[in-house]
Amino acid sequence: MVTISGRRSIYDPRHRTIAIITAILMIMTFIVFSILQMAFDHHYRAQVFRTFASNSDIPKITSLKRPSVAFVICLHSAPKNPDGSLSIVNPKDQKSLNMAPTLAVLAASVRRIAEQSRYETHLVALVRRSIFVPELQQGLHDLGFDHLVPVDRLVEFEDMEEPGRTASQTNKIYFGETLVAEENDKLYIYNMTQYDRVVLLDTDVIMVKPIDELLDDPAESLGTLDYYALEPGKAHPEGGMKLSVLPPINAGFVVVRPNVNTLTNIQDMLRRGQFTTGQTKDGYVAGWEQTGIGYFFGGISIQGVLTAYYFKNAMKRSNATTRYAAVQAALHQPQHADNFYFREVDQCVYNVLGHDNCKGKEAGVQGTANCRNADCSPTINPSVEGVRKGLKVVHFTGSCLAARPWKLCTDRNMRVPREVAQNPLCQEFILQWMEAGFSFLASHKNAQQVAPTLPKCLATLTQGLK
Repeated sequence: MVTISGRRSIYDPRHRTIAIITAILMIMTFIVFSILQMAFDHHYRAQVFRTFASNSDIPKITSLKRPSVAFVICLHSAPKNPDGSLSIVNPKDQKSLNMAPTLAVLAASVRRIAEQSRYETHLVALVRRSIFVPELQQGLHDLGFDHLVPVDRLVEFEDMEEPGRTASQTNKIYFGETLVAEENDKLYIYNMTQYDRVVLLDTDVIMVKPIDELLDDPAESLGTLDYYALEPGKAHPEGGMKLSVLPPINAGFVVVRPNVNTLTNIQDMLRRGQFTTGQTKDGYVAGWEQTGIGYFFGGISIQGVLTAYYFKNAMKRSNATTRYAAVQAALHQPQHADNFYFREVDQCVYNVLGHDNCKGKEAGVQGTANCRNADCSPTINPSVEGVRKGLKVVHFTGSCLAARPWKLCTDRNMRVPREVAQNPLCQEFILQWMEAGFSFLASHKNAQQVAPTLPKCLATLTQGLK
């Protein structure tokens, strides 16, 4: 074909052949270039890897997923409605009047610190299956609990050997009919392996500041020892034997790294039932499995079980000449290769009970062996003001039992007990509780429906503390 101008058309067959050959050459050039580029990249990356390896500086690829923590409460009883049904909120039930605001403020305190933590935070309630009814579930969800877990008794009494079986069936909680051994439901926290860490809280505890440093700690369990519940080596009231060689781990606040094997070992320990009032060779009440640990109130339950579990092996490993020296060595040097150990933390920061040991030098115990804390150095917690500023977890029991806000606000005249008025820590506890309470009212659209007595309680406290 010839164009009008006399030049050949682009449709000339010879032109098409040249175009095809050119395209093939370009494709082959691109393929060769790509192969050479990949070879170079592989060689370069290998060189970089070898360089890093020789310097032990190979960068670690870390997961972008946030670690998780569950803050957990445990309920094995609940208020009753007039018709016998169970509910968190029942205006005619005094226990319910206290329960709703207590749980609301606890939940709000956890939510507040979650905003400042790098851990993904969940609020969970372990609920005895016998009270796991829709009304109770709805009440807990309304108060801010993310997950509810029905549980059975950790070990049935009939599966325990004597004398542990009888002790479990007869020892009751102060001023109540609930068996102390029911507290062992709390030990299900070791089964919650879907979380990196679990924090067990009594319902009379509130969180004040994040505790990421404890959540990061390698110890399997962290908490405080309740020295004021038992002075180590104190004489038995009925004779010459000494009580537990170690005070109880206070189960109102315990941080654990979940481990199913630990739970299994504890259940086996409960089934063996070796909890006795006999005597060890060196004069202690035998307690759990002849360890000399556990003869104190609540010893048959989590407080005694955990203390004996974590320290009985420490005593076996120790070269100390006495049982007391062995547990002291374990307290101050708890680490061992597998990290399955308990670490005591500063009870003037975590699980603070308002005792004299956290009132600074003016209380006369700071810097002495009688400070009854993880560290008795004079530079640790030197002033009550420093303790107030450093509070992270407070517990309305011990010296601040009478300072429970949900109890105080039921008194129309708001009479503050003398022991509370004279204890600056208890006063700080109340203020922190109120702050979390106001946070709940501000952030919860149905606050007055789910915790109907909380607004009035806060108003009463505000007026009474002026």
